[in-house]
Amino acid sequence: MFHHHFFFTPFTAAQSSQRLLTDADINKLIHAATLNKANHTAQLSSRGRFGEQLAATTGSGSDFAEVRAYHYGDDPRHIDWRATARSQVPLLRTYHNEFSQPFCLLIDRRSAMRFATRKRLKVTQALRAALWLGGREARSGREISIVILDTPCHWLPPQQGLLSLKLLSKLANPFCPPIEPDQTHEISWKAIFSGLKQHIPQGSEVILLSDFSGLGTQDDKMLRMLGNYCRVKAIKVFDPSEAISEEKLNPFVSMSIRLQWGQQVRNIKSLNDLKNNLLSRSEQMRKSFQQANISYLQLSVEQDDLNICLGDINEA
Repeated sequence: MFHHHFFFTPFTAAQSSQRLLTDADINKLIHAATLNKANHTAQLSSRGRFGEQLAATTGSGSDFAEVRAYHYGDDPRHIDWRATARSQVPLLRTYHNEFSQPFCLLIDRRSAMRFATRKRLKVTQALRAALWLGGREARSGREISIVILDTPCHWLPPQQGLLSLKLLSKLANPFCPPIEPDQTHEISWKAIFSGLKQHIPQGSEVILLSDFSGLGTQDDKMLRMLGNYCRVKAIKVFDPSEAISEEKLNPFVSMSIRLQWGQQVRNIKSLNDLKNNLLSRSEQMRKSFQQANISYLQLSVEQDDLNICLGDINEA
């Protein structure tokens, strides 16, 4: 029931006047990324029109594949009469199949993303990255689809041009006050991955912008399924306090912390234990994405120039 609700909740405008980014910020981010002309040309030649990709098999698409001998059962409308006249053998023009292949952005606005110790909230950085990446693709003419993880969650079907980013700005930009995790029933990663597979065409490019709170080894099977179905890139948005290093440890500070990642709960009694648990969590996440054939990048909330870390994401 909740899974169905996730993808079919109708769009509703936010009531709050508070926002994460100003209109000027949004416009600047959408036009910030430089279009790679070489990559743009390559995509045109390999996909035909943007939002479509050529399949390995031939069919009734619009992109020419080859001329071959006519076989019984072939559509006579595709006979190449000039080639046939030259060779005196019936020859057929064949075409590549085409299927819609949008660029899908998933932005996490759940409770764990509404956190920061400096600069900006994690959810704000996720939105900044989504607008930067989406702007580059939309200005190239590509279709963009949007998934917003929130309460309720939202799904925006693929649309060409900048219209999808305008809807993204309205839906993902409202201010995010803190939410206690137990105050709302947040969707699980299993349901998220399953929903993506149902609504995104096979072979599409999917960008996951999240801190991946709640993602655990119990989700590895679904993660691998998604990685085999789509071209997925995971961008982990983190706060500096979540990447504790040796020089930041203060041996004179004692503490007791309860960490919960997915179904796993750990009670931390020292800073050294905290460091070890953070390192273990980071390594586990890296391994899970690697085994699922998913590119994995990390983005700090302190990073202002997104070109530094996202500029070569297509080669990641």
